[in-house]
Amino acid sequence: MLLGQPIRQIAYYVNDVREAAVRHSVLYGSGPFFAIDYPSLPVLHRGKDAFFEHSAAIGQWGSIQVELMQDNGREPSILSDLYEKGSGRTGIHHMAIIIDDLEGTITSFKNSGFSEAMRVSIPHARLNVVFMDTVAKYGHFVELYEPVAAIVNIYDAVAKAAIGFDGRHPLYEAHVDPETFELHVKS
Repeated sequence: MLLGQPIRQIAYYVNDVREAAVRHSVLYGSGPFFAIDYPSLPVLHRGKDAFFEHSAAIGQWGSIQVELMQDNGREPSILSDLYEKGSGRTGIHHMAIIIDDLEGTITSFKNSGFSEAMRVSIPHARLNVVFMDTVAKYGHFVELYEPVAAIVNIYDAVAKAAIGFDGRHPLYEAHVDPETFELHVKS
């Protein structure tokens, strides 16, 4: 538990999300995974305007969602902050929690000596995602967001897909609808 809330997601930085998703599924029985190539997202990284370019594969592992992240950008990002691009290094990147008071929680983190590493804001979805830099103390970032439909829809779809998962189809190509934030498998 973190801040009285359960960890909802464990995220890893990997070199190839598709390869890593199949490997994770075979090793741990997780999945199925949904591979998503996100469009370039405007973000605030370390207090400066930037673009976050990445791919992800998300799947269920028991009660926890697993996110595998791949850096597709040239600019510094929260991915390259922890794992230098081209280094070949991979590993845990962040743990995510859903909290009711985003700004109050950020203030609590800041009062404890942690800084805001990156913020993604998508106003039409009422979605704000904030990564707090807890690397020096915990070895990873903490991702925070409120339980808005954009987040809940994706978590629910991934958890529902895992019901009865038998490992035969560990990976699907998918996209997230930019308006509804529903997860769709590509045909």
